[in-house]
Amino acid sequence: MGLNVYSGSFTFTNGTGDIAITGLGFQPKVIIFFWTRQSATGFAVNRTVGVGASVDRVTDQNYCMSWCANDNLATSSATYARRVADAVEIIVTTGTNARGSVTAYGSDGFTFNKSFNDNAIAPIIKYVALGGSDITDAIILECTEPAVTGNNAYTGAGFQGNLAMFWSTRNDNASGNQTGSHCDPSIGFANGTSQVTCHGHTATSISAAGASQCESFISSSLCLGIYSTATDTTLAKASFTSFDSDGFTLNHT
Repeated sequence: MGLNVYSGSFTFTNGTGDIAITGLGFQPKVIIFFWTRQSATGFAVNRTVGVGASVDRVTDQNYCMSWCANDNLATSSATYARRVADAVEIIVTTGTNARGSVTAYGSDGFTFNKSFNDNAIAPIIKYVALGGSDITDAIILECTEPAVTGNNAYTGAGFQGNLAMFWSTRNDNASGNQTGSHCDPSIGFANGTSQVTCHGHTATSISAAGASQCESFISSSLCLGIYSTATDTTLAKASFTSFDSDGFTLNHT
């Protein structure tokens, strides 16, 4: 009953195959994953970070974004990746290190399948699982920013929500699986027009730029913000307008 929340972690061990995650005490409906490429807590050189999600629907959904940047180089080395069928992808600047997805939900947890694994360090995967009767529906939508400013309705949810999370990266407006040579994470949240919150964070290392170029951006009036670190040029920004019967509306400026 109500809202059930459980936070935990598991180790992305060597090899492929299923990992049974149990002990939650309820069947999750939404699972949010986050990770670095570390097998122990504390600090580590270079940067590898990612966020992903899985949603329990008739056809289970998985989605993730990950970013990697190496320092102490003559020129910067950075990459990003986005996967539309995986909840976790751990990358290095030379490619994918490991990835996997949620393949089943159960009354006490879920099954995570390691579909690809070229990883020798067994990194820790953190997650937050949400369930209970308060969550009546959830969905992952992939949306492309319009070419013009103003209000734009995003549809396909099939219900009117009350919380939205926005994950974006610098991806040339292409859909599907993507990789590239920038490192531009942006994460935002909105729970209605009167309670719009956003953390639009851009930290970019541009490949072959001669030196790293990094900065961050944060706003309490936007749910989406992506900027060019070289000139502070706006690449994309939007504020939340409304939840609608089949999705939501954003105002792109």
